[in-house]
Amino acid sequence: MGGIATAVALAAAGTAALGIETVVISPGDRDANTAVAGGYRARVIEGPAAHAGEIYASPNRVDAGTRLSRAMFDAISAEYGDRRVRLIVHSEELAVLLVSAASAPWCEQPLAFSHGLTAQEHPGRDELTEQQQTFFAAARLVFVASESQRALAERLYPATCFRCLALPLCLLVDELAPRRCDIAHRVPGYLLAAGRAVPQKGFDILLRALAMVAEGRGLHLDLFLGHGEQAVLRQCADLAAPLGDRVRIESWSSRHVLLNAIAHAAAVVVPSRFEPLGIIAAEALALQTPVIATRIGGLAELLEPVKGTILVDPGDDGVRPHQLAAALTSLPVAPWEIDGSQRLKSYSLARFGEALNL
Repeated sequence: MGGIATAVALAAAGTAALGIETVVISPGDRDANTAVAGGYRARVIEGPAAHAGEIYASPNRVDAGTRLSRAMFDAISAEYGDRRVRLIVHSEELAVLLVSAASAPWCEQPLAFSHGLTAQEHPGRDELTEQQQTFFAAARLVFVASESQRALAERLYPATCFRCLALPLCLLVDELAPRRCDIAHRVPGYLLAAGRAVPQKGFDILLRALAMVAEGRGLHLDLFLGHGEQAVLRQCADLAAPLGDRVRIESWSSRHVLLNAIAHAAAVVVPSRFEPLGIIAAEALALQTPVIATRIGGLAELLEPVKGTILVDPGDDGVRPHQLAAALTSLPVAPWEIDGSQRLKSYSLARFGEALNL
């Protein structure tokens, strides 16, 4: 679930809207992976039983990914063995699937889509970095989520061909329009942050920043945490404890719950140390909810042109807590809205199709 599932669903929705028969095979929650694609006639089938969160939490993600890759290869071969298909594989855990598909008679061209770089998400995890190298090497072309991610990836992997795949964020405008709420129904001082429990997301910075804001400001935070690292979950719990009822940490439940929270929030906070794109920020724009975010990576690309967003410059290790605290303090007492629809529409189907050569 979460931003990665929505990114996959957006890609599937985009190809389906361009008239391409699209199939999403996923080990995760079918509802999560059809959140967008299901509304655009993309045909989704269930994948093997393993769940993405279980792979992420596995003590040996490489082995878990290998087992899942083999199961998915068998499933695709059984269903599409007599056809020619273009396969786009997301996630370096599925490196073996990409390698196997490269020599399969049904695979027209194996492509990769990388929503992040292990060097940033998991520093020091050499086995995951090696797995990503294998993943990239097996693909003729690797799609990434933003131009800033492409530039970084080319520095880290100069032998690999990368291309920015501008996801059709335009689809979020119509999809989420019915969920927008009147400004009178936004909750003053209500902050929302959500994502995987990994250091990259910078939730420790946000909690430290909130601790610097006077309680009288009336700011309170809902933090939705998805799967991730136990150390990060413990750290967030420890930092939230002294803040009492000003912080509520919840497990990620569904996109429906998250979108409802975004629609009623005074602001969505994205304090990432790096972000290839920032799907939650795009969803906030579609819901006209203000965003406070780090001026970095794909977040800066997406948000810089949008009037009313608040971007905070990063230091050596993400946003400095006192600078983020100042940004939080600058929030108006009364809720306000932003109009991000034009920015999202610039991530058009035509632009998406051009990147895919459709």
